[in-house]
Amino acid sequence: MIHLSGAFTCFPAGQALAPLRKFSAHMKAIQAQNLSEPLECPGTGGEIARLTHTFNGMLARLDQAFTAQQQFSANAAHELRTPLAVMQTNLDVLQKRDQPTAEEYAETVRMASEQTGRLSHLVSTLPEMTELQTIQRTGRVSLSALIEEVLCDLTQVANEKRVTLIQKDGEAELTDSDLLLSRAIYNLVENAIKYNQPSGTVTVGVRMENGMAAISVTDTGIGIPSEQ
Repeated sequence: MIHLSGAFTCFPAGQALAPLRKFSAHMKAIQAQNLSEPLECPGTGGEIARLTHTFNGMLARLDQAFTAQQQFSANAAHELRTPLAVMQTNLDVLQKRDQPTAEEYAETVRMASEQTGRLSHLVSTLPEMTELQTIQRTGRVSLSALIEEVLCDLTQVANEKRVTLIQKDGEAELTDSDLLLSRAIYNLVENAIKYNQPSGTVTVGVRMENGMAAISVTDTGIGIPSEQ
């Protein structure tokens, strides 16, 4: 009788502990790559269900934190790469010349000073890149001046590819982040150069259209399939 009673007691206890064993196994299997996979919440209610719900909330917060960290790393790497690439390209061009003139040396120094200033600005704004939404968008930005600056930065890159950069007449001003706008325009123009052909062109323009600023980047490159 005692053995029979023990068997009947262990059976429901085992059933009750099954969700807890499943919960424990899931915890052991968690890695940074699967934080977005929540544990199935048992429909029986009770303490295990509440614990599972709380645990899933913690997983969601961790997943957001890891995603923000990955985005920060990507943003920081890209932003630091741009001024370094501009400086490297200009220095390479200067080194290839047999007898650089004083004007060419002065222009290279001016460029290096400008890009060093940009790097310093980027370093000071790195904490803001953890979440792009925190970047201030309150500055008054002249898009024609911003485009001119981007084209100047990419001149040597275009020369290496034998691509001509053209800025069309036009102006538009808006209140936004010059950092984010510069990044967007730089990426578009850089890709237009990269996927162009020798003796090709990249034309950048800006205009006001229905009360909004419109930026256009056109090139003579391989193009993008219409379905994309």
